Amino acid sequence: MPHPSHKTLKRSKEKQRSRIMMKPTEDPTTEDCDPTMTDPESLEDSKQEPSAAPSQTRRQTRRNLRTLGLVILGYVSVAALVVGSVAIANSNDNDASSTSANKGKSTSSAASNVGPDGFGEVSEGGVYSGFDADLCRAVTAAVFLTDAEDPPKNVDDFVHFEFIGSSHTGHWLEPLAEKKYDMLAAITTHTAERDIHHEESGAGFSFSVPYFYDGLRFGGVEEYVNCADNLDTSNRNCAGLKICAHRGTTILDFLLKSFPENNVVELSGGAKVLTDGLENGDCNVIAGDVVVASHLDTSKYHMGSSQHTREPLAIVTRDDDARFLALFTADEQGITSKMAHDRFVDIPHFGIAFEGMLAAAVTAVGNYDEMYQRNLGSIIPRGGLNVINAGTSGLIFSTPFGSLDVMGPGPVPGGTLDKIKKRGHLNCGITRRAGFGVFNTEKLKWEGFDVDYCKALSAAISDGACTPRGVSCPHPPPRGVPSHGKVDVLSRITTYSFERDVQEPTSMTGFSFSQPVFYDGLSFGGLQGFAECADALDTTTGICVDLKICVNDGTTTVSRTRELFPEDNIVVKPTGEEALAGLVSGECNAVAGGSHDLARASVESVGYTGDYAIGVNRFSKDPLALVTNQDDPEWTDFVYWVVTSTFFAEEQGITKDLAGSKMPTTNLFGPLFTFSQECLSMQCKQWATMVKSIQETLNCWYQGAV
Repeated sequence: MPHPSHKTLKRSKEKQRSRIMMKPTEDPTTEDCDPTMTDPESLEDSKQEPSAAPSQTRRQTRRNLRTLGLVILGYVSVAALVVGSVAIANSNDNDASSTSANKGKSTSSAASNVGPDGFGEVSEGGVYSGFDADLCRAVTAAVFLTDAEDPPKNVDDFVHFEFIGSSHTGHWLEPLAEKKYDMLAAITTHTAERDIHHEESGAGFSFSVPYFYDGLRFGGVEEYVNCADNLDTSNRNCAGLKICAHRGTTILDFLLKSFPENNVVELSGGAKVLTDGLENGDCNVIAGDVVVASHLDTSKYHMGSSQHTREPLAIVTRDDDARFLALFTADEQGITSKMAHDRFVDIPHFGIAFEGMLAAAVTAVGNYDEMYQRNLGSIIPRGGLNVINAGTSGLIFSTPFGSLDVMGPGPVPGGTLDKIKKRGHLNCGITRRAGFGVFNTEKLKWEGFDVDYCKALSAAISDGACTPRGVSCPHPPPRGVPSHGKVDVLSRITTYSFERDVQEPTSMTGFSFSQPVFYDGLSFGGLQGFAECADALDTTTGICVDLKICVNDGTTTVSRTRELFPEDNIVVKPTGEEALAGLVSGECNAVAGGSHDLARASVESVGYTGDYAIGVNRFSKDPLALVTNQDDPEWTDFVYWVVTSTFFAEEQGITKDLAGSKMPTTNLFGPLFTFSQECLSMQCKQWATMVKSIQETLNCWYQGAV
């Protein structure tokens, strides 16, 4: 398929068709740091050159394509049907965009897994169904079928499925890198290796937020399954253990790290290949996910009780493609396919042509639960990590690393990572807030949860030396601070939102985000009585008629507060500190914010010491994450995996004192970021020094949540 030109193609929408290419059935698949502080006003005097991406075309393409996307899973950044370069969106209807190019070309392509396991199958009549097939349909609908006035009845009129054959996941990724298709929906695990530098394809890839969480389980002959569950080959009864697993998968990576090589049998093919290996005597145990487990004859074989890995399955695109949002949002709000066009507001961020993208996607396939129950409910009952979070379950967990031994190309010349290395320090944007960014007047240095992430990044870049320079950013940061090169990364209680991912209004560009490091939400605090009024959303009874709520402008907090209260009850302030100071001046009797804003220590830091109460309700879910520019995928990947490494360390019980010997090392960012065990013993820590101190970090976290 020829690559579309970068100019906007202008074929009629009715004649456009999306080609979805699907995979056949038989192949499933430290030292203490002391950052300095720059006064906020000095930001306007800072005239650093914007980070010039070395491979400018590639970087610009990625930035633009991330700006123009389709929507498919709420915070599921699903990239799809997007080839070519685009311009920044929002009232950019005349811009040449990859999304509009797909809208204008006759076919687009994506790959998906086809098999009788709920993820993909095809009937004798050629009708495609399954979870992955529905993801492709949702993306197609978001591109082509956005007319709310006349929602299409059959999205398959715009989709043509084709087979893609391969022996394992690595082979699925190669044609994606070669632009033979645009999207991969084939039960693929998001790992560091595939994100940063996949050896077989020689490229890195972009991943959506996971749409399904899976994990490794063992099945087979009971006595040997017990051996496998205990990771035991030393016991005399376990000496004959033979485990069949799919070649080129994260499951195989785990097995080769956990068992001697002669206990592992590598096979190519689908779930049936593993069960055939069991029947033929090639092995006495199979290793696979719940999909593989569903093919095991439990009347003859035993399923193990342990899940040994966590596999976040995600949509995959090239690093020059975009991100999106919708089905999870619809699920948690109870929006079904029949209600979608009435309940979803138009989204202007991608231009008028794509205003109806959210509704189109959900109209085509339903919300996440509708998709799940239709395709997987009878095979894998929904539960565990695959349910919508209501703010009460844990969401902090690490993404798998995959193989870390692959040698990456090293920092791209002129890229952010290369510049920081040569400059000798990291410019990290922070915000003053109790527990997150606090100046210790006794030690004369900055401390806090956000500051620790600055230190971890600096240590990971600088062989364990911590040399970040803190740049104080008010809340919200000044216009253009993150996009004009004044800071390399923002670690400053910033909410990951659709708008900021696509096109943040003050900078007119989109940004990239790490995994969330803290989950917060809108609450209200204030003087006794008035705090209770705000918490009850009451502006009409008793003293509540005099309710005045101070709130920080330019934030998700002010947007949500305006949805809850009349404008007469809201006092907008330019910074978070000024909003809190409204309690001191008497201009307000309540304040709106997250737990970090409302903590008594934050209120006292602006001089308020009077009576004070905090409401018990949460009116939003705000995932706080580190922020980078979208024009440098290498630096974005680096920040993402530094954050993930801190989660991994906690999961493994690795603290600061153990990091040098226990944390893995990696070659994925090239030889400058590869350290031998001897170097590690001398405190030259790479992945190890990504962890400043898990215990200290958790302490800051708890303080910020008070």
